[in-house]
Amino acid sequence: MALDSVVAHMMGCPAQRLPFLQRAKALGLGDFDLEKIEIDGELIQIPNFKLPPMGDQARAGSEAIRAFLHSKAILRPKADPSRCTACGTCVAQCPVQALSLPEDLPIVDADICIACFCCQEICPEKAITLQ
Repeated sequence: MALDSVVAHMMGCPAQRLPFLQRAKALGLGDFDLEKIEIDGELIQIPNFKLPPMGDQARAGSEAIRAFLHSKAILRPKADPSRCTACGTCVAQCPVQALSLPEDLPIVDADICIACFCCQEICPEKAITLQ
């Protein structure tokens, strides 16, 4: 969460405008307040970085954009049984404990998942896809 907050700041985006950081903070996973993050070195904003429109101004005029954003927001991790070795790395690394490993295959609780996809990134077998 700290890294996301720092990168958002570098891009000129206030971290409090990012819903996934707000949700992570509400769940007690950290804070996006730069005053509470230890930064080693100088924090410099990227010059001339152009942020895309955010919030309603991005979605207001286009059903296609709304549909695209919705299709990405509903993605959840799913394990491929042919690749998964049931090592449990994904379960251990999930910041909100949304994964469990019944019957040697991880499953996600969609109500808890914050769509950070750490499980997909950390899986040593690359067995987790987004669906």
